[in-house]
Amino acid sequence: MAHRHSRRSRKQILQDWSIEIIALTLVILAVVWLLELSIYDGVFTSPKTLLPGITELFSFVSVLLEPRNFGAIALLLLAIAFLGWRIRYRLMRTPRFVLKKCPVCGNSISRRHRRRLGHLVNYFIPIGRYHCKKCNWDGWRIRVQ
Repeated sequence: MAHRHSRRSRKQILQDWSIEIIALTLVILAVVWLLELSIYDGVFTSPKTLLPGITELFSFVSVLLEPRNFGAIALLLLAIAFLGWRIRYRLMRTPRFVLKKCPVCGNSISRRHRRRLGHLVNYFIPIGRYHCKKCNWDGWRIRVQ
């Protein structure tokens, strides 16, 4: 019976995260596509390119910037952007990151000024720095408008 429950939860996980799995598959597909084109062009064929020097790096970049690779590069950039958007979407709807209660003691928390890292992360995810006066917890929470 427990085996049946684990199958159901695995199925639920696949249903819940199917969009993210597809986006990650597209990222992997684009990377394989780019690497396959690079191997075909002979960039990675010699053993000394395992630790690339400046010339090997320039030859790899020149292969990547050829017009026939634009499809793979476009797919990679779109898939990474979509994956980032989905991660942001998931984080903004995860109750443990959104609730304005202390995760240690459950007391209410108050806002603090952000640091530089907080300002940087805030470009992607609206976060705020919070503090619990009861247990002295200090951390980030997602601000929901």
